Amino acid sequence: MRQRVVIAMAMIHRPDIIVADEPTTALDVSTQARIMELLTKLRTQHHVALIFISHDLRVVAQMADRLCIMRHGQMIESGDARSIFMNPSHTYTKQLLSAIPKLPATSIRSNMNAYIAAGSEGSAHANH
Repeated sequence: MRQRVVIAMAMIHRPDIIVADEPTTALDVSTQARIMELLTKLRTQHHVALIFISHDLRVVAQMADRLCIMRHGQMIESGDARSIFMNPSHTYTKQLLSAIPKLPATSIRSNMNAYIAAGSEGSAHANH
């Protein structure tokens, strides 16, 4: 509920950029999904840029077009999200991705890669 109030307060001023710092932290999965849907809808309908700051790579995979990986306050890797998730170049990024817990029959990373691949194909078609 608080996230929605803060987002509404920010949108009153018709910003060009929304900075969302850990907007889904400590939320249950369904509330997290609704906040992500709201941010995506605002981004699309109001043509605002979204800087989405999160430690949750599953959420980042769903939200990000471009990605910056930070370590000790320094940017160590940046680029389009799909490239970074599919082929990380920095050792730290590789460690972050390998630290994502694996599910029995599949892995979250595999699901993220499939989601990113599907999303990039869909956005490529939407732009033409």
